Amino acid sequence: MILIPALGSCLAAFSRGAMSRAVGPAAVVVTLAVFCVSVIPLVQGGDFAGETDSHLWVGQIFSMDTLSIPLTVLSSFLFLVCSLFCVFSPGGAPTVPSFFALLLLLESLVIAVFCTHDILMFFIFFEASLVPMFFMIGFWGHGDKVGAAFKFLIYTATASVGFLAAVACIDAVANATSSSFDDTAVGLATNVHFHWQVYFWILCFIVFAVKLPVVPCHTWLPSAHVQAPTAGSVLLAGLLIKLGGYGLLRFCIQMLPTASAHFAKFVICLSAVSLIYASLTAFAQRNMKMLVAYSSVAHMSFVAAGMFSLNEAGMLGAVYQMLSHGLISAALFLCVGMIYSRTGTMEMSECSGLASKMPRLSAMIVFFSMASAGIPGTSGFMGEFLSMLGVFKAFGPMVICFAVGMVLSAAYMLRLCKEVVWGSAPAGSGKFDDINIGEFAILAALAILVLVLGVFPAPLLTMLKPAVEHLLVPLHKLQPSWG
Repeated sequence: MILIPALGSCLAAFSRGAMSRAVGPAAVVVTLAVFCVSVIPLVQGGDFAGETDSHLWVGQIFSMDTLSIPLTVLSSFLFLVCSLFCVFSPGGAPTVPSFFALLLLLESLVIAVFCTHDILMFFIFFEASLVPMFFMIGFWGHGDKVGAAFKFLIYTATASVGFLAAVACIDAVANATSSSFDDTAVGLATNVHFHWQVYFWILCFIVFAVKLPVVPCHTWLPSAHVQAPTAGSVLLAGLLIKLGGYGLLRFCIQMLPTASAHFAKFVICLSAVSLIYASLTAFAQRNMKMLVAYSSVAHMSFVAAGMFSLNEAGMLGAVYQMLSHGLISAALFLCVGMIYSRTGTMEMSECSGLASKMPRLSAMIVFFSMASAGIPGTSGFMGEFLSMLGVFKAFGPMVICFAVGMVLSAAYMLRLCKEVVWGSAPAGSGKFDDINIGEFAILAALAILVLVLGVFPAPLLTMLKPAVEHLLVPLHKLQPSWG
């Protein structure tokens, strides 16, 4: 799964002449192959639930458990979606070989992050994933694309300085038998004083709070989304910010559980502030892409709060929400990209009344908006409900803030539908072509998955449960507190 897209990236980068015209379809084939391979351990998930499935030829560097498997499948699926979108959407995405080379390189790096269980390799792949996205935004974005790309890079790279120091110190002082997450966690608990664990936790939390992102570390995200090409926005919201959530689980909670319990209520309160702020800001937006970007900040607040509820319901909800948001946000950004490629604008007031002009796309916008709002029967509901249940068990009064956040989420998504789908068409607006069969098929596939995960959550929750229980083992004797 890591080598196939990496090799495909090299071939795409050096393709010339007639070969360059076949790079798009070839990228579809490569991403489809990776997706098929990623599904194999998903089907076998019950056979090694909670354990790592490692391969001797790479030692203990790369392995998968029932936490990383679904995220790997999500990654491979969204890269396949982006490749198909670039091929089928008329004028909606870059089709040059260098763009596909970056796309496949990013796929290799993201999957490597989810598959590695070595803290040093995690750091390398985590940081390397910034580079392809930086060039995607900087070369193929819109408007102030260069400024947005550098803001994205500077924010994340600056936070990573402390992360590098934390990883280096953790590896040096833990005296673990290996650099794996589990062995390092044992070494830290045995050999490192609590006060040092707190310092390490703070350094790790900052970098993952920037990546997730959580207010006030979020300001890079809206500009990056608005200026990024559609495929870049899909991957940024669908996957790259999930690296922050995954990092919180692996570093802060798995390796530093005592410090996580110490800061749990602080993170829940910070997440509540982030949720309300992002929701109100989303409601005030006039730009569709900016609205969806701030909705991502709001939904990731549920993820952070669910994780630091430090109980089974909350952590299951957090991971479920990451997977659900990956699908829903990808679909919403695709819808916005399809509108932009036809109208040349992302302003809601300038492209209203789409129901009469593009009924197929309008139906998809309404469906995914409702899924984003957490309507029962969609995957968005289950993740938010379990996260709130976890928060209620850990810190009861704060659940009110998250309930308000769900109401605000419905408000700004309904406003999006009202103005874009059902609003009155502006005077002088022309007729636009509805989405083609390829674009409709992409959105339909995402819609089916959102419905399946919403109506039948049990199989995925059953798969995730052993990994979550494994993370909670050292926390059973700890209670979240202000310290």
